[in-house]
Amino acid sequence: MDLWYRLCGPGQDAGVRKALALAGARPLGDGLLPPSGQLILAPSGGPPLTATTLLAMLQTHLQRGATVTLALPAGQEPVGLEGAPIAQVPMPAVADLGRLGPEAHLFLDDPARLWDWARVQGAPVGLWRQTGETETDSRRDRIARLVAAGVAVLDPMTTWVDTATEVAAGATLLPFTTIEGACVIGPGCRIGPGTHLRASRLGRDVHIWYSVVEEADLGDGVEIGPYAHLRPGCVLETGVRVGNFVEVKNARVGAHARLPHHAYMGEVDIGAGANIGAGAVVVNYDGRRKRRARIGAGAMVGCNANVIAPAVIGENGYVAAGSSITEDVPEGGLALARGRQHNVEGWVARRLGPGTASGIEAPAGSGSHVP
Repeated sequence: MDLWYRLCGPGQDAGVRKALALAGARPLGDGLLPPSGQLILAPSGGPPLTATTLLAMLQTHLQRGATVTLALPAGQEPVGLEGAPIAQVPMPAVADLGRLGPEAHLFLDDPARLWDWARVQGAPVGLWRQTGETETDSRRDRIARLVAAGVAVLDPMTTWVDTATEVAAGATLLPFTTIEGACVIGPGCRIGPGTHLRASRLGRDVHIWYSVVEEADLGDGVEIGPYAHLRPGCVLETGVRVGNFVEVKNARVGAHARLPHHAYMGEVDIGAGANIGAGAVVVNYDGRRKRRARIGAGAMVGCNANVIAPAVIGENGYVAAGSSITEDVPEGGLALARGRQHNVEGWVARRLGPGTASGIEAPAGSGSHVP
C-alpha cells in the first residue's frame, strides 16, 4: 500500500519529515490528492510525531475506514482537501469514532491533550496506540517538578511517580522505583532501588529498598527490605524493621519491633520492641475464616515457631524455637511446644556398619534410610 504525507502550515520541520520517511511515507504537493493509497496530513512546527505514532495512526485509519487521517496540533484548524469533504471529529466525539462513515476524515488533536481527555472521559486507553509516548512525556514533567521542589531523583528515566503522589523536599527516589496511587512520602525518605510503592503514607526518614509496599501506613524511621512485601492494611509505628523475605498483611506493628528475616505475620498485632525470629509464622486461616493473633510488647518469638491464631503471647513472653503455640502464653513466661529430643548413642555404626560414623562412605547397597 502507498503512503503519502503533506506538511500543514508554515515552515518545515525536519523531525516530522524524518519520522514520516521512517514510516515509509512519500511527500505530496499542496492541493493534490494521492493517486493511490493513503494520505497523512502532518503538522509542521507542532508537537513532534514519531514513526511509531504515525504507523499507529495509520492502523486506526484503516480500522475506521477513513479516507484521510489528519494530524494537527492543538488550536490549529484542519486544512481542506480540494474535491474531498472533511468531517471534523471534535474532542468530545473521540470515543464515538466507530459511528463515522467511510468518507470521514480522522482529526487528531494534540496527543497530550487527547490523552488527558481520554482518561477523564473514560475513553479506551491506547486509543491511538501512542499512550506510551504521551505518558513518557507526562512522567518526565512530573519528575522535573519534583526535582525543582527539592526531591532527589537519581535516575529519572527509570523512576515513575503517580500524579496523585506527594513527595516532600529532601526525599530521595532511587532507580527502578514505581510510586503508584495517592502516596504521601515524608522528608528524608529514601525509596528504592527496585521498589514498588502503592497508596501508602510514609513518615520521615523511611527507607525502603527492593520491596513492595501496598496500602500501608509507615511511621518515622521505618526500614523495609530488601525483598519484603507489605500487603494492604499494615500500620508500622516508629522505628520498625522489616527485613528480607518477610511478608506482613493487615498487621499493626509497635514501635521498634523487629521482623528481620523469613517470616509471615498476617492478621496480627505485635507490640513495641517485640522480636520475630526467622521462619516464624502466624497461622491465621482454618480453611473457613481468618483469626487474629496478638504478640505482646517485648515478646520474643523463636525461629520456626507457629503462633496459631487466636493465641496471645503476653508481654515479654518467650516462644521457644520450633514450637507450635495453640494456647495463650502468660506475660514473662516461656512456651515450649515441641517434641523432646532423644539421642541414641552409636546408632549410625550399628545401622550402617563400621566406619560410617567417622565419615567413611558406607558400602554400596547398605542404604541410607533413617527411620
